[in-house]
Amino acid sequence: MSSANDILDVVREVVRGTLQGDGLQDDEDMFDAGATSLTVVNLQLRLEERLKRRAPTHRLMAAPSIQGWADIYSSAQSGS
Repeated sequence: MSSANDILDVVREVVRGTLQGDGLQDDEDMFDAGATSLTVVNLQLRLEERLKRRAPTHRLMAAPSIQGWADIYSSAQSGS
């Protein structure tokens, strides 16, 4: 999976499904929507499995939105 749009779609699906927020906007802060640090790690593990890309937890914590995460995963190396 290499397209930024494909990555955004996967991030959106996983985050909204976990936070049960179909109305969660791409730029909305996940912590404001009920996420905790444990939720972030859970989402990270699920996304890394789906996307076959790895991202540092501290970068995800610093950009807690669907778009922020999609940008991070888009720039991550596959299998890194």
